[in-house]
Amino acid sequence: MINFNSLCYPTLHEICRLASHDNWCWNLYCGTCGHQEFIKALLINIHVTPYINGDNKTLLFLNSKSLHKSFARISIDKLARECKFPNFLGYLGIGLYYTKYHEIQNNILSKNWIPQLIDLIGKNKQREINYFTNKLIAGDVLSLKDLEIIECCISHSYNQRKKSYF
Repeated sequence: MINFNSLCYPTLHEICRLASHDNWCWNLYCGTCGHQEFIKALLINIHVTPYINGDNKTLLFLNSKSLHKSFARISIDKLARECKFPNFLGYLGIGLYYTKYHEIQNNILSKNWIPQLIDLIGKNKQREINYFTNKLIAGDVLSLKDLEIIECCISHSYNQRKKSYF
C-alpha cells in the first residue's frame, strides 16, 4: 500500500512507474479495489486531496479538467519504456475514462496520443496505421477499444519477434 502522505505532487510518469512497479490495479470495472490507489495518486497529481473514506471516483470526475491537462502532456514512448506491457495502455485507458467529457469537447488527448501510438504500432501494420491516421484527420476521439487495438498490434509484434528468435 502506498503512503500518499509521502508523495509531493508526483508527475503522471512517476505515478505510472510506481503503479507498474507495485502492480496497482488499473481495471476500470474492478469490484475489489476499484483501482483506488491509482485514483488517489491522480488526485494528488492534480493537487486535490483525496478522501480517506469517501468517493474518490466522483472527486476525480469533478476535477477531470485538470486531469485532462495532465494526461495531455504524457509521453507514451517514455511510458512504454518505463512501465510494464500492457499496463501502460491501461493507465492511458484510465486517463481516457475519467476525462471523456473533456476529451469529447476538446480532443487534445487524441491529437497528442494518436501520433505517439502510431509510432508504437510498427511499420508493418498498415491497416491499423491508416485507421488511426484517418481518426486523427477526422478529429475523432480515442476510445478504450482503440487502446485494445494498440495492445493487439504490440502483442502480435512481440510474438512475431519471439518466434523469429527460436
